[in-house]
Amino acid sequence: MKSKSVVAQNPADSTASGGSFRESTESLVEELGAERFFARVRRVFFQVLAAPKIDRAASVFIASAILGGFILRMKMVDFPFDPKAFLSDLAVFSFFATIGFLFKRSWRHGYYIGASVVFCCLLLFDTIYFRSHHSVLSVFLMPQVQFLPQVVNAAVSLVHWTDAFFVINTVALAVFLVRLRRKGHMDPSTEPRVDRLRKAGTTMLVALLIFGIFAAFLTRTESSRLKKQWNRPFLVERFGACTFHLSDIVKYAVSSYGFTEIADEDFENVARFFKERTATPKAPNAYTNLLKGQNLIVIHAESIQGAFMFARVGGAEITPNINRIARQGLNFDNFYTQQSSGTSSDSELTFNTSLYPINNGTVFISHFKNSFVTLADMLGEEGYTSIAMHGNNGDFWNRDVMNNTLGYDRFYSKKDFEIDEVIGMGLSDMSFFKQSLDFIQNTPKPLYSTLITLTNHTPFEELDKYGEFDSGDIEGTRLGRYFKSLHYADKAIGYFLDELDNRGLLDDTTIVLYGDHPAGLSYDAVKEFMGVESLDWFEYNRFNTNPFLVWSRKIDRPITIHKPMGMIDVLPTLANMMGIEAPFAFGNDIFSVDSNQVVFPDGSWLDEHVYYNSSNMEFKIIDEGYVEKYVRSICAGDKGQLSPRCNEAPSSRIFQYRPGKPAVCGLGRYAYGHVHSSTAVLNRNLGFSSLILEHNLLGPSDKKHRHSLLDLH
Repeated sequence: MKSKSVVAQNPADSTASGGSFRESTESLVEELGAERFFARVRRVFFQVLAAPKIDRAASVFIASAILGGFILRMKMVDFPFDPKAFLSDLAVFSFFATIGFLFKRSWRHGYYIGASVVFCCLLLFDTIYFRSHHSVLSVFLMPQVQFLPQVVNAAVSLVHWTDAFFVINTVALAVFLVRLRRKGHMDPSTEPRVDRLRKAGTTMLVALLIFGIFAAFLTRTESSRLKKQWNRPFLVERFGACTFHLSDIVKYAVSSYGFTEIADEDFENVARFFKERTATPKAPNAYTNLLKGQNLIVIHAESIQGAFMFARVGGAEITPNINRIARQGLNFDNFYTQQSSGTSSDSELTFNTSLYPINNGTVFISHFKNSFVTLADMLGEEGYTSIAMHGNNGDFWNRDVMNNTLGYDRFYSKKDFEIDEVIGMGLSDMSFFKQSLDFIQNTPKPLYSTLITLTNHTPFEELDKYGEFDSGDIEGTRLGRYFKSLHYADKAIGYFLDELDNRGLLDDTTIVLYGDHPAGLSYDAVKEFMGVESLDWFEYNRFNTNPFLVWSRKIDRPITIHKPMGMIDVLPTLANMMGIEAPFAFGNDIFSVDSNQVVFPDGSWLDEHVYYNSSNMEFKIIDEGYVEKYVRSICAGDKGQLSPRCNEAPSSRIFQYRPGKPAVCGLGRYAYGHVHSSTAVLNRNLGFSSLILEHNLLGPSDKKHRHSLLDLH
C-alpha cells in the first residue's frame, strides 16, 4: 500500500505537463524496486487475460459472423478463401464481441442476435446489389434509397434461394444463444463483474493483435485500393465485407465536409496532364467538321446490349430498326459504357463531360453542386438550344437538378407528359416518343436533344404490353422476356425515326443512339444465348458491350468500327465531328488514334491486344498475333537471331498479374510489361478524374477556391 501514499503525496504529478508520466513511473520504480515493479505490471496484465474460460456466446457470435462473410464471398468472388479476409473478419467481429461484454448477460444475447440480424441484412443487400451492378453497396448510395420503391420489383427478381443461407446462419445463432440461456450458462448471477472485464480485455487484445498481423501483411497496392475504393468486390475478397463497409463509412465521413482545396502538387499534375494533351493541335481527319451545324438528337436507350443487334429469334430480327441505323451510319461494335454505381446517370455524365464516374456513389447525387464543361455548354456557344426528356419522375437520379448543371436549357420530365400508357417504371416508350416529337419540333434550332427511354428496364415482366414477338425455345425465361421487351423498345425507336422523317426533321439532323448499360443478364443466360457450356470472366465481360451508333445523311459511307471505345471517348469524337473543342476530355477522338484503351471505374481495362481484370488481377491476350510479333521483336538479338525462349508457348491464355512478378514464359511474360505500364497510366487517369470531382476543379477560381482548370484554357 506504500505506493498509494506516494501518489497521494504528489497530486501535482498527475496534472503536470511534459514528462509527468515518466517522472511518476520512475518514482514508483524507485520506491518499489525494478523487480517488484515489473512483477506488478505482469500480474495486472495477466489478470486481464486470465478469463476463467472461453465465453461460448461471444465465440459463436464471432464464428457465425465470419461464416456469413464467407458465404457472401462465395457468391461474389473467384477466391473466397483469402486468409486476409478471415483475419480481418476475426479482428472486426472480436471487437464487436468486446462491446457485448459491456452488457449484462441478461442483455448480451439480445445484443449478439441484433448485431447478427443487422449483418445478415447487410450481406443480403450486398448480394442482391452485386447481381444487378457487379459491385457492393456503399454508404455513398444512401441518398438513392428514395428511388427504391420504383425499382423494388427489379430487386425482388434478383433474390435467389441460396440467399436463405444468410437467414439460416442468423437463426442458428439465435437458437444457440437461447438454449445457452435456458441451460443457465447466461445467468447474470453466475458471472462476476471482474470476469466480464477480463473477457472484454482479453477479446480486445486478441482483436488488436489479429488486426496488427492483418495490417502487417497488406501490400502497397491493397492499401491504395482500400483508400481509393475503385474496386469494391476486390476489397471484399481481400478484406472481408465488414472491413470494407467500415472503411467506406470513414471515407464518407471525411468527404462530407464538402469541397476541399487540392494540394498544389496534385493540381499541377492534373494541369500538366491537360496541357500535354492540348499542346499539339490534332490533325483533322475524314470526319472533322462533317456534322457541324447539324441538329443533334441523342437516344439514351435503356439496357440495350450490342450483342443482340442483328441476332434473330424464330427467324426474325430482335432489333430491326436499330440495325437499320447501324447499317446506314457509323456502327461502333466494340463499345463499353464504363458505368459504375450510378448506372444510367453515370452514362449521362460521361457522355456529356468525358469524366469517369465515381465508384463509391453517384456523381448526380453526391456532386450535383459541381461545375462541369459539357457538350451542351460547348454547343450552346454555337447557338444551340439544349433539351432533355424522360418519362419518369424528375427527381429520379436527381435529374431535375443535374440536367441544369449539365447545361440543358430545359428538362421535360413526367410532369410535362400525359401519362396515358404505363409500362414498368413509367411512361411507355411509344407514348414517350410520340409526345417528344412536338417538344423537338417546337424548340428553336439548331437543337441538341437527349431522349432517355424507360420501358426496357429490368425485370421485363409486363409481357402483355410488349406486343407479339416469339422468343422461341427460351419463351418464359428471363432472356426470353428481355427479347420481348427489347423488341418493343426497338419498335418505338423505329416509329420515332419515321415520324422525324415525315416531319422533315431528318434532313439536317444527326441521330446518336447508345445503350446506357448492360441488361444485367446472368452467366447462365449468356451461355444459353451463345450456345456454350462454360464462360469465363473474359468472355462474359466482352459480351456486355452496348451499341453506339451515329447516323446522318451526311455520312455517305456506312462503316463498322471495331476499335475498342468507351463512353469516355464519345464527347471528343462527337466534338471533332461537330466542329467544337473538348479541352478537358479524358477520352480520345476515336478517328484520331491508332489504338485505344477502355478503362473501367474499378481499374480493369482492355485494348486491342489485352484484357486486364482488376478484380482477380488476371489478364487475357486478345490479339495473339500482335503479342507474338512483340515477343519476337523483344527476343531478337543484335544479329536478328531468336533465343529459344521466344518459341516457348504459354500453358494458358489467361495469366496472373502480380506487381513485380511477371508471368513466367512466352506470350504471358512479355504481355506482362504491356499490362504493367498501361495499368499505371490508366489508374493515374482515374485518379485525376476523381480529383477533378472531389475538388470541383472545373468550377471558377476565387479567393476560397484557388485552383481551377478553367484558368488554363
